[in-house]
Amino acid sequence: MPGNCARYALHGSRPPLADLSGAYVFDPVDSAVGFSFRHAAGPDVRGGFRDFEGFLRIDARRPGRSEAHVSVQSGSLDTGLAARDARIAGPRFLDSAAFPLMVFRSTAVAPSGADRFRVTGPVRIKDVELPLRLDLGYLGVAHDAGGRRRIGFEGSATIRRRDWGLAGSVPPAVRGIPPGDEIRLELRLCALRLGPEAR
Repeated sequence: MPGNCARYALHGSRPPLADLSGAYVFDPVDSAVGFSFRHAAGPDVRGGFRDFEGFLRIDARRPGRSEAHVSVQSGSLDTGLAARDARIAGPRFLDSAAFPLMVFRSTAVAPSGADRFRVTGPVRIKDVELPLRLDLGYLGVAHDAGGRRRIGFEGSATIRRRDWGLAGSVPPAVRGIPPGDEIRLELRLCALRLGPEAR
């Protein structure tokens, strides 16, 4: 999965989160929204979405007041095989022509361990909105060549595609469509600080 926050040496700089309250936006170049699913006859298929945006508001002293918003263009998926991408983006699955955006917004944020957080809230895929639990880990902070502060997180969640009406009606002869019910979502987030304290 693309996404390269590590090139800013985030893992080597881990100031306490209490110093990092503020608003942040995703850097799409160094962030990634990926997924994987079980293939019918072979290794797991991995892919990601090219077009997405997101916003974080971190209240480190009162994490429950923190929030996250993510939107993903469903038609921007890339698994490395154009024919498979077209089928998954088509009407039997994501139906990106009718439902171009997948949206997540947090309703609760709670610490779940050292530098780890559990973020919950509804995610809308197609015309179905259901709760999602996202486990996030804090990676650290760095400054890029322009002096802008970046904060890194990585996280994952698992959804059942049938819950969102992604089961489709695909005959066994169609290859490359996920036969397993579980899809693993993977996030690597590199977010830029906004406002006068961005540096």
